[in-house]
Amino acid sequence: MTNGKKHYQTHKFKVKAMKNIKRIGFILVLFTIYSNIIYAQNNRRFKTALTALKENSSNYILVAAHRGDWRETPENSLQSLLNSIKMGADIFECDLAETKDGRIVLMHDKTIDRTMTGKGKPEDYTLKELKAMFLKAGQGHKTQHKIPTLDQILDSAKNKILIDIDKGYPYLQKVLPMLQKRNMVNQVLYNVKDNTPLRDILEANPDIPSELFLVVVVNMEKPNAKEVIESYKERPNTIIQTIFKQDTLAILKTIPEIRKNNSVWMNALWPDHNGGHDDDRAVEKNSPKEAWGWLFENGANIIQTDRPRNLIEYLDKIGKHSIKK
Repeated sequence: MTNGKKHYQTHKFKVKAMKNIKRIGFILVLFTIYSNIIYAQNNRRFKTALTALKENSSNYILVAAHRGDWRETPENSLQSLLNSIKMGADIFECDLAETKDGRIVLMHDKTIDRTMTGKGKPEDYTLKELKAMFLKAGQGHKTQHKIPTLDQILDSAKNKILIDIDKGYPYLQKVLPMLQKRNMVNQVLYNVKDNTPLRDILEANPDIPSELFLVVVVNMEKPNAKEVIESYKERPNTIIQTIFKQDTLAILKTIPEIRKNNSVWMNALWPDHNGGHDDDRAVEKNSPKEAWGWLFENGANIIQTDRPRNLIEYLDKIGKHSIKK
């Protein structure tokens, strides 16, 4: 090959390389812009939800995705968190367990039998051993997803979505430093023992930060329901999660009074949680107003659901889930 041809081939290669570099650079710029837009949108949703929660607003109904988007990806998985953020849910509800080597992971059941490709209790295994297994989908088949640590969930959720820790009260003292390290204390809702007065909670955990949202599940049919609710009346950042089989209970008429001080969380999961105003009634019977509509019309400003996409669509349609500009 002559020097002229070599020079031409080298020049041609450089031109092609420069074009590819420019093309890759352009794609990276577009990706960065898109990522920034998505982050800004998620951050606006998060700020809107947090403000609505702090102000105990009735104009914005918060949607809590039960165990994440478990109909499309394994429950309590990292992907279920990412799906919840993407669809516009306000709260990712999850559960905790501890491994043999003291790591906090997401797990609802006392054993891994139903949700993982293994048998036994989470505390029977190290994190590395659990990570060698796979999560199962809601239908029971194996997926490629791995069990997440709470560290992974917090890092992925920061400033994007509120986190509700349901089954996790025994690990409160281990979780608090994790939240404080990330400056995420006011981004987390933490469930305490059901039907337990505030004085008993503070006696066991006197250092609970006031900015941490506490959630107390109250079975409205139990004799101490009113006493429990009254005990949280003066505590800021408190959420009363009501459970009731009958929607005719006299105590339900006190919910408007409760809302003057605390947020009210209602579950649309199963009919015995809400007097028959559940997700299936909303979706399968095409009666969202009689199900979800009844819940917020009777005092709920937070609704936990197994149908987050459907609930978000319904609330968007009636103007109860609009992001503040």
